[in-house]
Amino acid sequence: SNLGPVGHHAAASAEVALLVQHGSGRNADDYFCSGVQAAAMAGLGGGRALVLAPRFMEPADGPPPSVVWWNGTFPEGCWRCGAESDP
Repeated sequence: SNLGPVGHHAAASAEVALLVQHGSGRNADDYFCSGVQAAAMAGLGGGRALVLAPRFMEPADGPPPSVVWWNGTFPEGCWRCGAESDP
């Protein structure tokens, strides 16, 4: 999040939460930056908005063992189709 870990006290003081979802390129960082900019442009800067941009990983992203990921098979493991995550 733009305010540190979601459980951090700064995140708890946010007035609005903005969830920004990446597309098939799985470039959550770019979407996060756009979300922070959009919140500021809407007058919600200075910690008033909590911006979250989850990254839905696939095997090609090299997810570490502790991260949930989608196996990328279509349609059974495709996150775009609402499939279950692995492992």
